[in-house]
Amino acid sequence: MSFWAEVCAHTSFFIMFLSIFYFTFVTYIQTESLSNDLFNIIQTNLNTSMAFSTPDNLNKISQEIDSKLASIQSIVPPPQTNNATIILTVEIAVGILGPVLLLLGIYLQYINNESISELIASNIVVILFIAISELFIVGMFLRNFIEIDTQFISAIVPAVNSQYYKCDFVAGFLDTFLPSGLVKYFSG
Repeated sequence: MSFWAEVCAHTSFFIMFLSIFYFTFVTYIQTESLSNDLFNIIQTNLNTSMAFSTPDNLNKISQEIDSKLASIQSIVPPPQTNNATIILTVEIAVGILGPVLLLLGIYLQYINNESISELIASNIVVILFIAISELFIVGMFLRNFIEIDTQFISAIVPAVNSQYYKCDFVAGFLDTFLPSGLVKYFSG
């Protein structure tokens, strides 16, 4: 097989697979893991608050949470961040570069009078091996990876709520993921 045909085909399959894999599977697992971590952090503090509360306070907390959740669900989704721009840029680049490299590899294979089906088959085998190993590695380890540490959140919430010092990064981060009424349950 032609060396440059292999390089072009490998590069084409690799960039197309990794882009699709990352933007679908990996981001889904990271989002799921982040949601679980945030829920686990707030659940502990809510349980502690509820254990030492009167029935009236429990009803008040429950109503506050219900109203916040209802207001979150009715809010129009926040404006797109830079992620939308990044995804679009990657889609355009990979959508152009991937097929061009594959066609170049096929063309180089053709002008060298070598088997195009062998080029495609060998690259499909390689990409299948990469896909299986990535699914195993990401699925096994990334699901168990802690996105946000409880101690980190507990340490930064007082800084966010401080009247003397306001950390805009953390305040923005917490406001993105939580209703403002629930932020207080992150401090220990």
